[in-house]
Formats: sequence, structure tokens, C-alpha cells
Amino acid sequence: MDYYIGQLRRDGVKVRFSILMPVYNREEYLRQAIDSVLAQTFIDYELIAVDDGSTDGSIELLESYGDQIKILKQHHQGPKPGAHEANLQ
Repeated sequence: MDYYIGQLRRDGVKVRFSILMPVYNREEYLRQAIDSVLAQTFIDYELIAVDDGSTDGSIELLESYGDQIKILKQHHQGPKPGAHEANLQ
């Protein structure tokens, strides 16, 4: 039996689980981390990046992925508020 969160990604794939990626001023490593997730063979997930007020270009790099990832922006609140917000969407 398949269990799904009940959401559909923009491309119509049912979301089975979400991957939360906290981001704060790590532009240097961010592309490698995102590409690693996107290269997986399973497709029934969503990648949510929670940016905590980065000032180094991380947000622009995140936005370059377009619809492949969701981006939540917050201002220096740490990971818990972003995780809570991701759960509400």
C-alpha cells in the first residue's frame, strides 16, 4: 500500500516525503548538495530549501533551480520556524 502526503508537485508527481535543507551563507557547497538530492533515482519527493537570511548569494543560487525546489525565506530564526512553515504548506 502506498502512503502519500497528499500533495502534488508542480509536475504532477505525488509527494511521498519532503526533504528540508537548511541554508545559511553556504553558497560554496549549496549547488553540490542540491544536485546530489536531484540526482536520486526516486522521484516522489519535494526538496524544500529554508534560507535563514543568507547574504552570500545562496538565495540567487536557490532561485536558479526554478520549479525543481521550493524556497522558504526567513530572517535569522534558525531551523525550527522554517521546518514548521514547511509543514504548513
